[in-house]
Amino acid sequence: MSVTQGAGADLRLRAATVYTNFLEPAARAYKPVVLTGQAVSGDVVRVIVTPLGGSPVTNSLTCTTNDTSYKILSERLPPVVNGDPALQQSDGAELKWAVTCGSFTCAEAYLVSRTNGVEGRALYGEVILELQPGSGLTNWTESAAFTNNASDMTARAQIFVAVGETNLTAGYVMDTTSLPDGPHELLAVAREGTGVGTQGRLTRGFTVNNHDLTCVITNPPADMYLLLGQSVTVRVVAAESGGSVTGVQLYAEGKLAGATNAEPYAFVVDTVEYGLGRVTVQALAFSDLDQSTLSEPVLLQIAETNWITVTAGANGSISPAGTVLVARGSSPMFGIQADSYYSIGQVQTNGAVVAGYSNLAFAQFTWSNVVADGTLHALFAANLATQGVPHWWLASYALPTNDATALDDPDEDGYFTWQEYYTDTDPTDDESYFLPVVELVETGTWSVAASETSTGRLYDVYWRTNLLPGAGPWLPYGLNVSGSGSNLLFLLTNDVEQGYYRIKVFPP
Repeated sequence: MSVTQGAGADLRLRAATVYTNFLEPAARAYKPVVLTGQAVSGDVVRVIVTPLGGSPVTNSLTCTTNDTSYKILSERLPPVVNGDPALQQSDGAELKWAVTCGSFTCAEAYLVSRTNGVEGRALYGEVILELQPGSGLTNWTESAAFTNNASDMTARAQIFVAVGETNLTAGYVMDTTSLPDGPHELLAVAREGTGVGTQGRLTRGFTVNNHDLTCVITNPPADMYLLLGQSVTVRVVAAESGGSVTGVQLYAEGKLAGATNAEPYAFVVDTVEYGLGRVTVQALAFSDLDQSTLSEPVLLQIAETNWITVTAGANGSISPAGTVLVARGSSPMFGIQADSYYSIGQVQTNGAVVAGYSNLAFAQFTWSNVVADGTLHALFAANLATQGVPHWWLASYALPTNDATALDDPDEDGYFTWQEYYTDTDPTDDESYFLPVVELVETGTWSVAASETSTGRLYDVYWRTNLLPGAGPWLPYGLNVSGSGSNLLFLLTNDVEQGYYRIKVFPP
């Protein structure tokens, strides 16, 4: 690194581990609400909370006679404020009872942000009283931002090198032997020499690799979503070719989260300790050669949860299935697989069809940005040859699953394969075919029989008075009788001199 020579107060170099950062406070920001005295009927207490960049949210309580400040802040006002949906969002606030001030006529509560992030510290709160004559209620609440927090945002880092110079020079040499191997950041701060003391800053990342000690986080993967309340096991692999690993430390958000000297190096991180948002974990390994190495940092996302009910119809599957817990705001993926001779018919989210997934044997479906509970359902359809012959049916007779086979007559019994599908006979057996028989039993009564009927088919009889062109359509009896597995007999009565009959067979 080089700098331009010239007048200046000093130039400072500082090297710190990459997990140096400014942490969100562990506790939520808040501000006190203090009332004293006793109200009279008709007094109004207004609580106004203004979110960052939002509009003021006002909630009011009309007091009754003998309402003390204690009763107002501990019993009556919190349900009013906390029941407002506008304050129940992540950037909202809630009113919590704190303490009496030595008597029931003096009380203190807290307006507490619902997040420990910057949105909470940016909230602004105030309390306004509209008092009736004779009221003894007094407001001691300061109108201010939610700045009260015992765990203020602070910088956390491991500082390994810090040097200062009063005379600027063209270059500096930094000795990295005292730094652990691994990723680091170099922060250069230059301050000009006037009383103003304007600063210029430059940050550069660099990696130290002075020895053979290695340290890698193998689980969880980077950018993994974790559910708030879920625990995750962080696994670390450390090795030293010229010596032995003496211990491994885990840092979460720059703070020591655990240490061990026993393999396998594993640490359990409870997401409740860090709250919603991003968490960076990094491991530091030590060896008996007085060496240390930092792992690359791994960023995790902690989120609230939603449930997705995942189901699949017959002839296929979806994974994961059942009631699946996912992180809110994440985009979970699901594998949809059709069985052999089938394809995906529909993919539905919350009952609505998602376009682009039909006629596929397999699909990877991503539900983008989950923000609420929902349902995911997959339906499957049979692959069909011409004339509607299913591939699975052709395959059940060891026949090729194509259009040519459907139009062929492989058993040479006079029936095409597609016809034998509709009659549910064996397309590879020349003695298996559908044969209707019509016989006059007596005048006006006809016997119509079908041989080798299938329990998986429906049968109906159609008739006409003649076969000449223009004689009209074939008329159904509308019987639609299921096959019996053997011969099926119909006795039909027609008051006509002559009749012509045929049987229709079709899948249900």
